[in-house]
Amino acid sequence: LPDPARDYVIEADASDQAVGADLMQDQGNGLQPIAYLSKKLHGAELNYPIHDKEALVIIIAFKAWRCYLEGQRTTVYTDHCSLKYLKTQPNLSRRQVRWIDFLETHFHYDIVYKPGHKNKADTLSRLAHPGLHHRVTTYLSGHDAILVVINKFSKMGHFIPTHTTARTEETAQLFVRYIISQHGIPTTLISDRDPKFTSKFWKELMSLLGTKLAMSSAYHPQTDGRTERLNQIVEQLLRAACKDEISKWDLHLPVLEFAYNNATHAAIGQTPFFLCYGRHPLTPQKPTASATVQPAHDFITTMHQLWDRTHKRLLDIQQQQKRQADRHRNDHTITVGDQVLLDTRNLDISHLPSKLRPRFCGPFLVEAQVTPVTFRLRLPATWKIHNAFHVQLLKPYRDPNTIFVGRQPPPPTPVLVQNEPEYEVESVLAHRRRRNGTVELLIRWKGYDPSEDSWVPESDMGNARRPLHNYLVKQGVTSTTQL
Repeated sequence: LPDPARDYVIEADASDQAVGADLMQDQGNGLQPIAYLSKKLHGAELNYPIHDKEALVIIIAFKAWRCYLEGQRTTVYTDHCSLKYLKTQPNLSRRQVRWIDFLETHFHYDIVYKPGHKNKADTLSRLAHPGLHHRVTTYLSGHDAILVVINKFSKMGHFIPTHTTARTEETAQLFVRYIISQHGIPTTLISDRDPKFTSKFWKELMSLLGTKLAMSSAYHPQTDGRTERLNQIVEQLLRAACKDEISKWDLHLPVLEFAYNNATHAAIGQTPFFLCYGRHPLTPQKPTASATVQPAHDFITTMHQLWDRTHKRLLDIQQQQKRQADRHRNDHTITVGDQVLLDTRNLDISHLPSKLRPRFCGPFLVEAQVTPVTFRLRLPATWKIHNAFHVQLLKPYRDPNTIFVGRQPPPPTPVLVQNEPEYEVESVLAHRRRRNGTVELLIRWKGYDPSEDSWVPESDMGNARRPLHNYLVKQGVTSTTQL
């Protein structure tokens, strides 16, 4: 209990979100606690500079324990050294002036600097957070992603722990450490269009190694189908094998990789391990009851359980693949020179209402067949996208005139230029000059009736310079300023 005849001691500290203090008194046995205080900061208090937050906790403490402190000598310990000069500093804010006026009017006090590690009010902020060691270890390891590599012939896969923020140079080091060191330099490397694999560094590195770099088709990661499918398998294996220790998933990757490579692949009738090395590896055996070193016994038991769960899950996955194979696959009939329509699901036409967006656009000419299932299209020059597309995004175009003979064909759809629809100009018919000096041109639109001819400012002809040039030649001038 407090002794009204003795002096008091306050230890105070503040953080970004909260403040805390304790009230103590020496009654012959050293400083002993009388009361504790803590408060969460709200509103504008959260925006105070740290100097004001440290001063605020002192004000809160004096207001809370005013019944004890008024009329008594009080020593305040703080780990913010500048508060020693709070009463004497020349430039004070209005808030600080109010605080000093409150303290000077009602209390006898001294503010003394005390380092944080000696301040009881700062103790909680120095306690190790539960699970901190694991979080720090996980952060330092940085493993929040997997680099999956598969051999096209043997189907052997490698599951390499990495992190999503890994730089291209770091990914290259992993590739050398886990792939080139074991299998040599590949002749061809198929990858998705991740920025790591489209960077100049990666392309130059593959060129120097003599490796042909092949990218997946635009908006169709199935081009790298083996790896994409293996990604799904790895995800399912991790769920099955690490359901009890999800936080240690990266430690289980070597066992998962071994189980995958030692499982018979339906497409080749052998295990990837056998095709790569010409023999079957020894597999973990269940430990005998005579084991004398318990940690070794537990390690083998855990590995064997993980192996069994992974192997069982692989068999389930193979059965699922067998049931679903070729269920929705259709053979295409597209050849070079055909006219095709392009699926718009991956095109930037967000300016159109979702229910009014066309499902396909075109037609476009097929210029070349890049792979058995990828075609290169002749797109408008204003379309800043990759022009190779998977066959699943294409549909053969049928001319309406051949289906409905004599039917008036619909007018052509506009071309998207920077998300704005533009119509193709067929020719310029006439010109006129407005009172403000601007030149307007009478435009015949390609595919439209003459009744649709319209006047357009010359400044809007930026993407139709050829029809404008032809008109200027007919007029015997070189620019619109001479019209």
